Amino acid sequence: MELAEKYDATSQNLFSITGIDVDSEAICRAKNGIFGRRSFRNLEDSLKKRYFEKVDKNNYRLRRVIKDQRSR
Repeated sequence: MELAEKYDATSQNLFSITGIDVDSEAICRAKNGIFGRRSFRNLEDSLKKRYFEKVDKNNYRLRRVIKDQRSR
């Protein structure tokens, strides 16, 4: 999100996102771009609104603009 904020649309050509975790369930949630409320306790509301959409009472989905940058 920080790179997208700094470089706008060109950030898609500058980097990809790779994540690792010993918890396979966490990897599955991350691949789907789903994050719980607690994931945002240190994130500014403006960034949450810009990069995530509410799925249900407790979960948010990463918007496509960032999700498409993850490695496959």
